[in-house]
Amino acid sequence: EDGNTEYWTCGTCGKYFSDAEGKTEISLSDIVIKATGHKLTKTEAKAATCTEEGNAEYWTCETCGKHFSDADGKTEIALADTVIKATDHKMTKTEAKAVTCTEDGNTEYWTCGTCGKYFSDAEGKTEITLADTVIVAAGHKMIKTEAKTATCTEDGNTEYWTCGTCGKYFSDAEGKTE
Repeated sequence: EDGNTEYWTCGTCGKYFSDAEGKTEISLSDIVIKATGHKLTKTEAKAATCTEEGNAEYWTCETCGKHFSDADGKTEIALADTVIKATDHKMTKTEAKAVTCTEDGNTEYWTCGTCGKYFSDAEGKTEITLADTVIVAAGHKMIKTEAKTATCTEDGNTEYWTCGTCGKYFSDAEGKTE
């Protein structure tokens, strides 16, 4: 908006003066101070994340501090109108899986379908890595049974190994041939 210099108006004749004594007559156009125009700075748009707000692009005038939705400074907006709310996590639970001698297991965990991050809690407060959920298979705990020759009254056996964890029997010490 245009501004103006200080001036006085005569209540009787309606003329304008630059002094209170009414000695220096001026015209109304002499008192106008032209508007300086907005000095706009652009704020880039920022996408909202699951946990942080984002914003639409907007411009702020360095002189008057007002916010605008356009680069010409014609459409004034409230700063609150630029806010894009956080999306919140969209959680999917992965159930715990027991470890076996030969297969890894995992603890229960949640994955956000929006940001792809992993969490140890359904609320998405404690971020973890997928590796944090893995329970590594320890392998078989092999116990060797020696070969025993059969007798007339007792059966014999070949040598074999039993896993002390899963109870399976193997013909080799590595637990490869069940």
